[in-house]
Amino acid sequence: DARLARRAIDVDAVSRAFVAELFESGGYLNAIVEGEFRSATAQRTGTSLERIVRAIAELGPERATQAAIADLSGVPAPNVSAAMPRLLNGDLLRHDEERRTYALADPMVSIWLRGRDKWMPGGRGTIPPRLIEILQEELLRLQQDSGASFEARVRDVAAHFDGRRVSGALFGAAGQLRLPTVDRPVRRITAVDTAGALFQRGTPVELDVHIQGQEVWLGEVKHTGRAASAKAVRGLLDKVRFYREVQAMQVTRCWFVSAGGFEQKAEDLAKKEGVLLTTKRQLLSLERALAKPARPTRRGRQFRRSRTVGKK
Repeated sequence: DARLARRAIDVDAVSRAFVAELFESGGYLNAIVEGEFRSATAQRTGTSLERIVRAIAELGPERATQAAIADLSGVPAPNVSAAMPRLLNGDLLRHDEERRTYALADPMVSIWLRGRDKWMPGGRGTIPPRLIEILQEELLRLQQDSGASFEARVRDVAAHFDGRRVSGALFGAAGQLRLPTVDRPVRRITAVDTAGALFQRGTPVELDVHIQGQEVWLGEVKHTGRAASAKAVRGLLDKVRFYREVQAMQVTRCWFVSAGGFEQKAEDLAKKEGVLLTTKRQLLSLERALAKPARPTRRGRQFRRSRTVGKK
C-alpha cells in the first residue's frame, strides 16, 4: 500500500489476534503469566514480581542492577533480593556476575512486556497481513536460534560429565547415577538409513547428543515449551535402535532432555524402557552440580592419609 509505505506503523494498531498468534502460540506468555504471575504460589507476590520483571525489561541488561530494579519497580530492595533466585531458577532471568546486572532470558518476553498495554482490543485497526508474515518469520528465526542455543547448552553440560557421580533425580532415576567419561567432544550425530530397515530408505537419522567414551550415550533435545509426549520418546527409541542394529553402535544409555518437561505417558514409557529424562530445571541443577569440584572419595581420602602418616 503506497500510503502505508510513507508512514511508520503505529504500535497501537497491533491487534489482539496478532498477540495470540505470535506470542501465546510460541509459549512466551505462558513462561511469565502462567509460570509466575498466575500460579497459586505467586498470587500474593505476583504484582511485585511483574513490576520487577517490567523494570528489568525497561532498564535493559546494562543498567538492571538490584538497586536500580528496586528503585524503578517501587519494590523494597529486600523483596527484590528474595524474588531473584526464583526468577533465575525458573530460567526467566539471566545474571551477569561481572556487571552485577540482570536481563530477561528471552528477548521476546521483554518486547511483549514493553508493549503489552497497547496490544488490546479496540485499536485503530490491524497490522497488514504481509507485515504479520514478516514478524512471524522473525519469530521463527528467534525460536530456531533459541533451539540451537539450548541444544548447545546440553552438549556443553554433557562435555563436563567426566565420570562424576550425581543424583539420579536429575535424570528421572532413583539413587545415584555415575555419568560417563567423555573421550571426544560431545556432538550431534547423523546417519542415512540406506537399508530402510527401520525407517524409510534414504531418511537421515539425527540425534542431538552423542557422548563417546567407555560408555556411549545418545540423546534427544527438545527446546520448545510444550511437554514431550510418549510419541517423542518412542521416536528416540526408534533412532537409537537404528544406530544399534544398523550402525552396530554399542549404545549404553538413552537420554532425553525437554525444556517443557514430559507428559505422564512419556515418563511411564521412559521408565519401562530405561530412558533417562531431564527437564530444563534439572539441566540447570546438573550444570551447577558439575561446576563444583568433585568431592574426594573415601578411598581417596584414606590413600592420602596413609601417605602422610609419620610425616611432620
